[in-house]
Order: sequence, then C-alpha cells, then structure tokens
Amino acid sequence: MLKGTVRISYQKRILLESSSFEAKKGQITTIVGYSGCGKSTILKALQRLNNFVSDYSIDGQDVDSNTNLSAYLISVFQKPSFIEDLTIKEQIAFLYQTESQDMYKWAKKLTIIDCLDKYPRQLSGGQQIRVALLIGLLKNAPYMLLDEPTASLDKENKQAVIRVLQEYANLGNCVILSTHDSYIYDKANVVYVFENKKLIKQKDDFLQESNCEITTRVKSRKKRKYYFSKLLNRKKTEHRYLTGFTILSLFLLVFTLQYGNIIIANQNNALSALSSKEIIVSIPNSGIIDNSINPTTGAATLEKEDIEFLESIEGVEEVEWRFQTYSSETFFSLEYNNDDFEKIIESNTIIKFQNSQEISSSESYFQSVYYNQISYDTDVLYQFQEEGVYLSNEFASLFSEDLTSFEGATIEIDLFIPVYNSIGKVYSMIEGTPFYVEMDSIIKQRVTLEIAGILTGSNMGIETIYSNPIYVSQETLSKYIAENQRDEEIITYVKTIDEDSSISVIKSLDPFEGYERVVVETGPWEPSLYTIICESVVDVPEVTEILNEAGFNAYSSWSEVSSLYDMEENNNSIVSIFLAICAVVILIVNIGIKANNRKDEKSYSQFLFDQLYSKQEIRMIKIRKHMYFFFCRTIQAIISISCFITFLSYTTYLPIEINKITVLMIVTILFVLEVVVPLIVEGKIKNDKVN
Repeated sequence: MLKGTVRISYQKRILLESSSFEAKKGQITTIVGYSGCGKSTILKALQRLNNFVSDYSIDGQDVDSNTNLSAYLISVFQKPSFIEDLTIKEQIAFLYQTESQDMYKWAKKLTIIDCLDKYPRQLSGGQQIRVALLIGLLKNAPYMLLDEPTASLDKENKQAVIRVLQEYANLGNCVILSTHDSYIYDKANVVYVFENKKLIKQKDDFLQESNCEITTRVKSRKKRKYYFSKLLNRKKTEHRYLTGFTILSLFLLVFTLQYGNIIIANQNNALSALSSKEIIVSIPNSGIIDNSINPTTGAATLEKEDIEFLESIEGVEEVEWRFQTYSSETFFSLEYNNDDFEKIIESNTIIKFQNSQEISSSESYFQSVYYNQISYDTDVLYQFQEEGVYLSNEFASLFSEDLTSFEGATIEIDLFIPVYNSIGKVYSMIEGTPFYVEMDSIIKQRVTLEIAGILTGSNMGIETIYSNPIYVSQETLSKYIAENQRDEEIITYVKTIDEDSSISVIKSLDPFEGYERVVVETGPWEPSLYTIICESVVDVPEVTEILNEAGFNAYSSWSEVSSLYDMEENNNSIVSIFLAICAVVILIVNIGIKANNRKDEKSYSQFLFDQLYSKQEIRMIKIRKHMYFFFCRTIQAIISISCFITFLSYTTYLPIEINKITVLMIVTILFVLEVVVPLIVEGKIKNDKVN
C-alpha cells in the first residue's frame, strides 16, 4: 500500500488542504479534477519531486529523501522523453537488455508492434504515450504513476490502454493515474476528486489489497557501449560535417605546429650558418679608454668570481678561455733582445704538401682557437681530419688555388704561445702620464702541425675582422702553454717614441741612453679573453646585453643577422597566431555542436529521469557516454591525421610525423571537446531541469 498526506500551497496560497491519500496493490486508483487543480502535482509529490506530501510510506516503509523510489515506482508522463537516436526496441534494450516475450506481449496489446523498430520522431503523440507505457510495464514496478495516459488517444486505443492497466493491476500491481476522462472513472477501482480544496475519495470498490510478490526489473548497466556506438553513428548529418571539420582543424593545428617547428629549425640553421653562438668577453684594464678584443691593447685577467658570473647567465652553455693574436702586432708582447724591428716581426710560413712540394709565404696571419666540442660544419668547406689546423680560404689560397690539395698536408709556422702575464712591459700615455698595462707576454715557437681542413671563408665560429686567419684547437695550444709556463721578474728598458701615442714599445732588455728602466711584474699566464658559448644563436643578443650592463666588453657577430632574427620572430608570431586561430575555431565549432545537440541531450536526461534514475546515476551514464565518444573520436582523429601527414610527407618530402607530443596534444584537445565542454554546456546535469 502507498499512503500519505497531501497538502499543496503556492506563495502562501493554499491550493489543496491536508488530505489523506492511499492506493492499494491490485487496484486502479484515479485522481480526477479540472485542468490545473493539482493532479499532476500530486503525482510528482509521490515521486518526491516536490515537498507536498508528508507521512509518506510505501509497503509500510517510511519514504524520505534517501529512499530509492526506483525500486517501487515507474512513471509515465503526458509528454514522455526518449533517446532520439535509438529505436524503441534499442531504448528498451538500453534500459533492460531484453527483447523478452513480455515486450512483444504488451506491445501487441497496446497495438504498437510496428513502432518497436521506429525512432521516437517517427511516432505520433498517442504512439509515444503507449510506448512510454510499454517501457514502464517492462520494469514491472509494483506502483505505476500515469499522468493523463489517454488524453490524446482515440476510443479504440483508449480501451486498449485501460485493458492493459487492468491486467497489470490484476497481477498485483498498483496503478495510480490522473485524468478527467469519464471512461477511466468508470473503470477505476478507487476515485479521488478535488472538491473545495480537498481531496475526497468518491469511489471505492473495497477490493482487498493483493499481496502478490512482485519482482521489479533492475536497471541494466551492461553493454551500454553498444548503444553508445549507435548514438555516435546516428548523429545528424550536420554533426558529422562539423566533426569532420573538427578533425580537419586538428590536422591543420598539428601541421602548423610541426611545419612551424620546421621553419623555426631552418631559420635557426640559417642563423647558425650566418652567425655564431659564441661571444668573446673581456674586461678592460682600468684607465684604458679604447679597448678591443685584441689582447695586445691590454685586457685585464678575469677573476674567479667573474667567470662564475658568466657561467650563471641564463642561456649560457659553456665558458672557455680564448687566445688570439695577429702576427704583425704581436711584437708588443714578444720577448726579445735588441734585434732589428724587421727580425722581430718576421714570420715565414711553409706548407708541405703530400706530393713533397713546399710553398712558403711571409704574409702576416691571425692566430685564434677553436673548440672541439663545437660543430663548425657550416664554416668548413673541406674537412680532412678531426684534429689539426684550419686555414681560412684566403690564407690557403696564398699557397694553392686547388684547396683539395691540402689534404694530408702540414703547416710549419710560428705558433704564438702566451707564457705569463705582465704589468709594466707596455704602458699607455694618459695626459702625459704612463699607465702600465696588464697584458699577455708571448713567445714564438716553430711548430709543424697537420692541416685539418679549409674554411668556407675567414670565420670559424665568431666573425673575425682580421685577414688570413688560422685556427688551432684549444686543446693543442693548451699543451704548448703548459710546456712554456714561466714565473720570473723581468727588467726592461723603454723609450717613449711619441708622448701623444697611446702605446710605447719595449725596444730592449739591455740599458741604453734615453731609455727608462722598468721592472715588469710577472705571473703564470691566465686568460684575459673568454668565449661564452650560448645554448642557441638566438640567446646571443640577450646575453650580450647582460654582459655590457655588467661592465664587460662583449663582441659577437649577431648584428650581422639581427634582421634575420627579427624575421624569425615574425614567423614565430604568425605560427602562434594561426595555432591560436585553429584552437579557437575548434572550440567554437564544438561548442556549437554541443549547443545544437542540447535538446537531444536534455531529452536523453529526461528519459533516464522518467525511469527514476537518480541525478547521480544519470551523470555517471552521461560521463561514460562522453568518454566513449572521446575514445572513438580520438581513434578517428589519430588515424585520419596520420594518413594526412603520411601522404604529405611522401608527396612534399616535408619531415613531419605523428609523435608522442602530437598524440598527447590530440588526446588533450579531444578530451576537452568531448568530455569537458559537453558537461559545461549541459550545466553538469543539475541545470537540465529534468522533472
């Protein structure tokens, strides 16, 4: 038995005073009244959709907000809801996974056998009500609530419905319905009517309540993926087009991202080819006004904390010492006695070719270092071996026009080696007062080295302004420095050539008339130049700016390629904008798809709600559905985009591919589109207003 006290009020206005209501199993109980009197409100109260019922119990069990009414009740409304993209038979199987004889038995009695394989939109209003009644009958709940079940039926179908309800009641179930149909009034066992704001029992056949044991069909939670797939495959044509457009947009997103990376990589290669990620760093001697990268003008030795600062700058990969000098200027720092000036700077270079031919040249040259850990592929024209001396194209051409002939050749040359740091050997005149410069003291050592390769131009790494450069590895020069290190006091004699000159030159280690005796302070050689190797070419300008602000002299070849870098920045911006446009288009299109599908989704929710699924159960079912759609869309997208990219890579030879990052991006975007966006658009179920 179902019983309770009903009282309906609205905005302090009483529509129905407290009235007792009860319905027994084995009977048809009818609530009769004019439209708007509250018949449907009472049925909703019995489903706990409002608070107008109190002292409510079913089969002796008190009913409250925590009671699972789906174990007792089934409801059939005037305007039933369905899942639009499933046939009636599929919807029944979705709920109960059955095509039992009960379904065909009840369908035949309701004259809707031919409706089972149709979609809801193909049914008339009367057929939809009878289908909803069929679904309710199959649940086999002990209490069935119906709101105006015969309102839109003709006489024949009305009689069929009443016969079915009587048969269902005779099975030991309770049928409660609202109506103003006199035909139902005559067939009902118990009739309640509205009279003077009270619910009065007007008819009662006084039948004994049936105590037949009823087994309610439980909700099915298995094999829903099968019906999810049907929902996915039966989406409207415009949804399919929009989904295809989404996959196309995803492809453009992936392609733009990868193609943009290719462009950026190519431009970085171009930057690397035209520029270097090296920066030459020094600290000027205090008091020196005009200081350059040439150590003979007096760069101060860097302290330990200076080097640590260089290493700490963001974008710096390595810091290495550097030594470079130009042979015609090195006499300032050479050790010598009072030889003639010509002999001091005299240097004769000999190339010994593999065919035993020897060619010599007395041309001056610029000596610098290269680093084995850096790739100079863009600077090297001919690579003969890994270790040895690299000759600039200009210097090599002094010996032979056939640059390939240098393979296997050796070079005999005066190698300039720094042996100690000195203060007092060279000074600068500042307002007539000599200022002694800290500088490298260098010796010449005749060596024979193998030729490792010929450069495309004059540069090996950073750009040089000197002619005829040659490059010795830092590792090779380190060995000669270690062999020749000195630490001794030196007495020198200098004479100012011109008081207005910036540099005065040592002429002898022996005293002469007119010469000034100077004690030269010496110490083990420590570098005054360092090379900063940046992580990327594009880090060079920012690191250079930091160095200049910190008081260092910083030289790089960045200014030569700054316009190319600006172009790369513009390309990066274009790629980023296009990626953002693709992402926004994908999002808008999919929000449009979900919003356009909102009516179907609400009907889907209402259909489950009508079967007395709780809102939490509906939420979980819909999340599973969205997850299934997400899984299917992801597989479709990955396969489609893989085919597109494979086709493009073979036809255009672009190095694009599906990688882990691409897959992760597709999965993330589709998860947002197929799971997150639908839940937001749907208002996370609670805004569905199902009732």
